[in-house]
Amino acid sequence: MRNTQLDRISEAILGILPELDEAGQRLSLALYRLLAGGEAVSTDALARAADVERGRVDAVLSALPGVYRDAEGRVIGYWGLTIAETRHRMIIAGKRLYAWCAWDTLFLPELLDSAAHVESVCPVTGDRVALRVGPEGVEADGERPLVSLVAPDPEKVAEDVVRNFCHFVHFFATGQAGRKWVAEHPSTILATLDEAWELGRRRNARHFPGRQFSSGADRPRSASR
Repeated sequence: MRNTQLDRISEAILGILPELDEAGQRLSLALYRLLAGGEAVSTDALARAADVERGRVDAVLSALPGVYRDAEGRVIGYWGLTIAETRHRMIIAGKRLYAWCAWDTLFLPELLDSAAHVESVCPVTGDRVALRVGPEGVEADGERPLVSLVAPDPEKVAEDVVRNFCHFVHFFATGQAGRKWVAEHPSTILATLDEAWELGRRRNARHFPGRQFSSGADRPRSASR
């Protein structure tokens, strides 16, 4: 039986993604991959990496929600990936990186063409959640955690995607913990780890239409330990 509530929220999440032309897609992927180096990204460095004119870079970044900068104007966070510390940690290619929410850790590895060791904390029990996430799927240590999701309000997301979306998206160490949390946050639902990972795959395909990541030649399969 299909989960119509999950379908509705999934489409709402996918619907907030900005449409990018070819240059915008190159810029977006280049920004993700430069940030994965663990340092703030300057406009000049991004223009060179994406092979896009500096003025175009400024225009695109100014128009996009979800771009966070430091005092020098360098990008330190972009649509889920950040070098600023959060509760959702990732080790990718030896670099310690951070994500805005639990779901971000499930789609970022495909974009970065790398596996990630993910650690987070259940907001109810305080227990550690550990995952291995790659372009092909996700494995968990012990019980597979659940993931909370919420339908985003486009206007509020444009104002602050972290406060108005990411703060509602967590990993839960147990089903009981997840059910308790969503009961206290009526606009949220629980998804399985595989459902959330699949939504991340769909997110990447929609945001970067026609692009093939290294795992994309064949449809990825979700992995269970």
